[in-house]
Amino acid sequence: MVSRLGIRIILTIHAKCVIDDNDETDIQPNKTYLALANEVDGSSNLCFSKKDMRNYIIRKLHSTDDNVDLKEMLKYQSKLLYAIDIDESYKLKSALWVDEKCKASYEYFGDMVSFHTIYKKNKHALPFTSFVGVNHHGKSTLFGCALLGNEDIPSFEWIPTHWVKCMGIVPQGIITNQCKAMFGAIKKGPTIYSSQTVHMAHHEEDTPEAPRLLLLQRFAC
Repeated sequence: MVSRLGIRIILTIHAKCVIDDNDETDIQPNKTYLALANEVDGSSNLCFSKKDMRNYIIRKLHSTDDNVDLKEMLKYQSKLLYAIDIDESYKLKSALWVDEKCKASYEYFGDMVSFHTIYKKNKHALPFTSFVGVNHHGKSTLFGCALLGNEDIPSFEWIPTHWVKCMGIVPQGIITNQCKAMFGAIKKGPTIYSSQTVHMAHHEEDTPEAPRLLLLQRFAC
């Protein structure tokens, strides 16, 4: 049951079942609403709007305990920083997390950062992204991780922008092996790269044998 302008709107048991089942199988809310409207010969015969249905889905997400893993992790990582990006259907697009150790390492060794998306071994086949630097022993040190819904320009803008918000400091330089989408995000701006100059270290084609390397270095003003 929801309310709109003081009027009580009722979602029937049948409607709730259809909405819940379709949401679990990743069917878009617009398609669910259209199916329910077709059952009663048009949306004008439904006692709830598309917005009412979306509000129901949001409230259900907030009331369920789907975030139990995150809550358990926060018990042991009370200073964990994270950000989540969702689409219009309230499905996960991208997720970023930085723990206390990552942030501490970045404060000491974050002058130059390597940003790569090279893993797709999780069960959802989402690109896994890592921010990595080098410590005083010459060893790799982790500065944060993320999952990307897509390797597109908006994702490559969202991830580093929110990563810098978590860290509080823009790195002096970023090294990445990404090509068109990453380069497009850098050029599009304004982003965290807006004060940096782009140097093409290699101009070869983007092939496994000769990956393109983008070197971004920020010069002091």
